[in-house]
Amino acid sequence: MVIKHHFVLVHGLMHGAWCWYKTVDLLRRAGQELDLASCGTHPADRNSISEFAVYNQPLVDLLLSLPETEKILLVGHSMAGFSVLDAMERFHRILKVYISAVLLPSGNIVLHVAGGQDVVLGEMLSRPYPAGAMMTAAITYTNEKHGTVPSVYIKCLQDNVIVPEVQDFLIELNQISQVVEMESDHSPMLSAPEKLHQILLATADKYA
Repeated sequence: MVIKHHFVLVHGLMHGAWCWYKTVDLLRRAGQELDLASCGTHPADRNSISEFAVYNQPLVDLLLSLPETEKILLVGHSMAGFSVLDAMERFHRILKVYISAVLLPSGNIVLHVAGGQDVVLGEMLSRPYPAGAMMTAAITYTNEKHGTVPSVYIKCLQDNVIVPEVQDFLIELNQISQVVEMESDHSPMLSAPEKLHQILLATADKYA
């Protein structure tokens, strides 16, 4: 399958770009991960970040750096739903994919992974998140912009962090074009990377 989109992969709380290493390997050069402010290898001190806009600025900078003619598939995991919602109001031409993500209505305000080596990796690389920025986050978005682009929600059926019933509730609150179910825990990029890779490719092909 020819990959027609540039994949931008956004991590959730306490994670960093590192959590996508299996997906990036499968996507080869079509995928690009990033560290949000104070996460992963980003040098910022989390205590210095009190606004969500500052926390999310690395994503905005990355999207601004990409050619306007390039097809982009923006993938947000868990609390990165906030980051994607925020970015989509400004970059509403981009196809969005949510993986067991938190999606709240406009204006409103312990990780379970596969096991073994991935747990060790997470324990080594996870960092506390900037609580001040997240607690004050009030993402505002509109149907005129956010609502004009297709969105896909990957529902993780074995998720013990954002359980399926909560995912259903979040899906109902938002304009989701398609729901894809996975027999996966909260972090399929670690526990089921091949299946996630297939879903991302199929999504990109469907909405090319």
